Amino acid sequence: MGIQTDIEIKVDCQGVTLDTTEAAIFDGAAVEFWGIKSVAWVAPSTGIPGLLRIGAVELDTLDPGAPLGPGDHLFATLVFSLSEPCCICVTPIPCVGCDDPTILVTTLANGYYPVVGGDCFCPPWPVPTLSEWGLILFGLTLLLGIVWNIRRQKVAITG
Repeated sequence: MGIQTDIEIKVDCQGVTLDTTEAAIFDGAAVEFWGIKSVAWVAPSTGIPGLLRIGAVELDTLDPGAPLGPGDHLFATLVFSLSEPCCICVTPIPCVGCDDPTILVTTLANGYYPVVGGDCFCPPWPVPTLSEWGLILFGLTLLLGIVWNIRRQKVAITG
């Protein structure tokens, strides 16, 4: 059994790197113990933004892995390092002459097919906050405003 998929990776900031080691990509995945695993940038890409090809082949009795049965399976995990908050878009790209971005080769006729999902992942917009000194200065400004307002009021004396 073998699986290969091409994914396009785009970002909206500088300084984003992807850990392309097999350990980072395949640890904990359903294909972790398959005999042949591959992670490579598709030319002319050499990094982000670019096209990444991820593949794995199960070698039957020559490796401790097992073919995938029906169900949902995690194929790979992408680990990014960011220098600042930004959006990362991952899009499956069909191979030339293919309708699907994923190639699955199997001798098992169990009626399933691979689906690779892509999406954009963005951090939530930052909420404006005050630092400790900002809060102290805000409190002092508020106190001065209250004192000024109280002293401004005219006192009516009746009697």
